[in-house]
Amino acid sequence: MRQHSRPPRVRAPRSRNGFTLIELLAVLSCMAALMASYTGLLILFMNKSTDSATQAMHWLTLDRLEDYFRLDVAQSAPFEGTSSARQDLTLQQHDGTEINYSQQNGILKRTLRRPDGIQGIEVFPLPAGEWTFQPQGSLVRLIYSPAAPETTADHNQVPVEIVANMKTSRARAAVEEVAP
Repeated sequence: MRQHSRPPRVRAPRSRNGFTLIELLAVLSCMAALMASYTGLLILFMNKSTDSATQAMHWLTLDRLEDYFRLDVAQSAPFEGTSSARQDLTLQQHDGTEINYSQQNGILKRTLRRPDGIQGIEVFPLPAGEWTFQPQGSLVRLIYSPAAPETTADHNQVPVEIVANMKTSRARAAVEEVAP
């Protein structure tokens, strides 16, 4: 008798529903290498953004100081006294208000004393440095010289000079120019 041979069974290819362990390990190792290389760049960018924010705050503080200083000098009575450089400056306004700019530990402080007893204090936090006032007639110069840089971020600190003019002196000079 003849035996019937069965045709060989052909298996259908299995469908792959996932990744092999080797494929997963290869992808994970590539991702770890990329993350390690980008971590250094991320830290560098974070330091740069902090330096930029600090410098922006310094410029905003200087801008605020300039506004106060020019307004205070413009509204002050003519300055009397020596014209030598000094570490503090007291301005007397026409309404009796006294404004004192003083330096303490390298930080400039503005103190306002009104005749009615009201007092105000404004502090200008900038990197340590030296403040110098130089009255010259109707002009008053405020010069800020930063201390030696402690970090690389402080290397961008430059000396700043604010020049303010008194209104009364300016008005007097304009009248004298017109007169024959």
